[in-house]
Amino acid sequence: MAEFKQCCDPGTVWEGTPTGEEVTLGGLDTYLATPPLCQTPKGGVLVITDVFSWEAKNVRLFADRVAKAGYVAVCPDYFHGEVLTKERYTSKDFSISEWICRYPQEQVMSESESVLADLKTSHGIDNVGAIGFCWGGLYALKLNASSAVKAAVLNHCSLLAYNMEVLDQIAHPVLFQCSDNDSQIPTELRHKIEEKLHALPFNRSCLLKFYPGQEHGWTMRGDDKDASVQWAAEEAFEAALFFFNTHLKAASA
Repeated sequence: MAEFKQCCDPGTVWEGTPTGEEVTLGGLDTYLATPPLCQTPKGGVLVITDVFSWEAKNVRLFADRVAKAGYVAVCPDYFHGEVLTKERYTSKDFSISEWICRYPQEQVMSESESVLADLKTSHGIDNVGAIGFCWGGLYALKLNASSAVKAAVLNHCSLLAYNMEVLDQIAHPVLFQCSDNDSQIPTELRHKIEEKLHALPFNRSCLLKFYPGQEHGWTMRGDDKDASVQWAAEEAFEAALFFFNTHLKAASA
């Protein structure tokens, strides 16, 4: 891989206290958030983090919200206990390319499939979607292409320019959520994605939503005290939830 420039601002830590639990699924430490007591789960959502990992407070709060909406949400530790701190990420000698290459795609895909298999065994959940943020967006799309999940949401996806072939392998409904201030999906690439989605035989089940004025990472590390960012992040959350409600329900019918 050519040198991959840092795309993520470590951003803002949201207020709140995560309410899920840490378990082991598919051999990986995993954050698990479940729906309210006595509520039958609608399905499962695999939450694939950005490079700041499963221990980040924001991603756990996000998983809690997904669970409150009726899904079993699981967020695995793909980095095997190694946490990328803000200090390390912003240091002059840190290389994001080297970091990414330490976690090969084949490994991440295999681990994801193991987590999904364990989720089915332990919770009876096999109707699953995936949502990926930045680094995790590519894997949400690849799991869609392999039919491991029935719907995928990609929030400010990164690495796509290095993996364009996956756009020709989309097998199930997909939602891209993009902004204009994002070096990972510049305007030309965004239009290319729209062309690919339009050409799919199930294009009515695929969508690219565009959020003007937002920076890369706004849905996971955006400043929740900034009214514009907070509105766009909430809009993106509701869009993802509606997408899962629609397409996971259809997949289980």
